[in-house]
Amino acid sequence: MKAGLLTAEQKDLGGSEWCTVKIAESLVKRGHKVTVFVPHSDQVFGQDVTIQYNGVTYLSAQKAWRDVSHAIHWDVFIVSRDYSILSNTVLNTKLLVLWNHDILSDPDSFREHIHRADKILCLSHYQKNQYLNKLTDERTGKCTLEPGHITITRNGIDLSLIKDTLEYSKPRARNGKEYKPTFIYTSRPERGLFYLLRDIWPRVVQVIPEAKLKVAFYDVSQELLPDQIKEIHQAVYALLRTTPNVEFLGGLPRAELFKHVASAWSLIYPAIFCETFCLSIVESQALGTQALTSNRDALQETNYTDENIIF
Repeated sequence: MKAGLLTAEQKDLGGSEWCTVKIAESLVKRGHKVTVFVPHSDQVFGQDVTIQYNGVTYLSAQKAWRDVSHAIHWDVFIVSRDYSILSNTVLNTKLLVLWNHDILSDPDSFREHIHRADKILCLSHYQKNQYLNKLTDERTGKCTLEPGHITITRNGIDLSLIKDTLEYSKPRARNGKEYKPTFIYTSRPERGLFYLLRDIWPRVVQVIPEAKLKVAFYDVSQELLPDQIKEIHQAVYALLRTTPNVEFLGGLPRAELFKHVASAWSLIYPAIFCETFCLSIVESQALGTQALTSNRDALQETNYTDENIIF
């Protein structure tokens, strides 16, 4: 099978982009030929157009998309996130899949593009219902999509990396956990970290003076973001410098990050963001570390036990 993927990859891999990479590698291991088109990739590719890594062909979307995407006859082509590409590109593919990772914020634009997709994927019941509600006309009650047109799937985890991490972490700590009560936050800073540092963590330290919070997220300083989000980031960085018992780890390779997650007592995520799945929670669960999260959106599915939904 010849498969193509278009991803909205940035400099650092978020959960959705990580899943794109791992799916591509998994398909290659099964004997398929896989090409991934990477937008916004000048820093990665430099003057090159093509990179080969772990059997996957990565192409710079800026330099190769128009010349290559329509010229190849694909067995399946998966569009990850950027559904607008469906409107102005002719793809010679037997099956066109739209893989959604985010909530639907612009239903009118979505309606203009989805007619070309053979299959639409969502990551949770919450996300599917949100799409159907947004695509339903308030006057007529008619929905652009039939419920059966959307398939609920799940993002997967790298079990080999999980296994290697657990073997590393257990000799360092009793039962795989650090002796001191250690917690970790691994999501983007605007998704709840400000309130964790300002309101929640000082109260935790009052009750458990020896508690330690580790914070890990990749560099967001070069991203084009609204001023409101930039202000949140500035406030978060200030709190990281002044809040007691907090260690900022920065951006870590996943293998290194997993070591910290595996040895923590809990992953803590008081989310104010509309999560459609949350890969970091599933990874934390696989590493034997409970996740303490908000009771909202798809977190009620991904982290469904009552004792772990506390915010």
